[in-house]
Amino acid sequence: MSKAANRPDFIKAMGSVKDVDEGVYKWLLENEPDQWSRHAFDTTTKSYHITNNMSECFNSWLGEDRKLPILSLLELYRCRVMKRSDEFEVDDENVNPCKTHVLVLGKQLCDCGMWQLSGIPCVHVIACLLHKNISNYEHYVDPKLRILMYLQTYAYMVHLVPDKTSWPEVSDEYIWPPYSQPKVGRPSKSRRKDPNEEPKSKRVSTLRCSVCSVLGHNKRSCKKNPANADERKKQKQTCPKLQVQGVNQVNNAMGKFFCLP
Repeated sequence: MSKAANRPDFIKAMGSVKDVDEGVYKWLLENEPDQWSRHAFDTTTKSYHITNNMSECFNSWLGEDRKLPILSLLELYRCRVMKRSDEFEVDDENVNPCKTHVLVLGKQLCDCGMWQLSGIPCVHVIACLLHKNISNYEHYVDPKLRILMYLQTYAYMVHLVPDKTSWPEVSDEYIWPPYSQPKVGRPSKSRRKDPNEEPKSKRVSTLRCSVCSVLGHNKRSCKKNPANADERKKQKQTCPKLQVQGVNQVNNAMGKFFCLP
């Protein structure tokens, strides 16, 4: 009865059951033949199984997680099925809050956009490759950035150019550059900086003496430098004389100013 794929075979099998036990015959009709007999199955499902082997396999695949709530169970099923495809989800914990990125290895796509822009796998792709134990990173680099393409680009020889005096003569029609209105003032030679670019910090250097190797001074002001000994002696001899001479001049001037008749 359950294996009958058409209605005539089903009626014939049910007649055999009615001849044996009419109570069983009535019980089978009450239990919806479209749930247990092939002839009443929906043909759009394309399934002829009349046992619960499929559901048992599915429950065994889920294991103890089949007791989860429906939403958690669907999320678990989605993640398990996703592992068999070429699409992956990577949680970026370097940003707050954590952001999930979706990438497709086969198409070299990542929703962060850096893989498509640079042609080099982004951090999310590297994390996925490490998770899958894939060490051939070059396979996921754009072909235009690989060594083979670099060698093909510079495979042709750049021929030498002779001196200008040996160039062939051309007509008198010269090609002049387009006219540009000169701007007022001296032209700027420095590049245009980005508005968000940080100013370049000045290099701070500390003096180190080449005589005593101490930081904070050089050999010209080093007290241990023998060459500076003669200069210090000259300063000691000349400075007091100048000072005394200056004081005497001031005293003489003050005496003349306050001199009484």
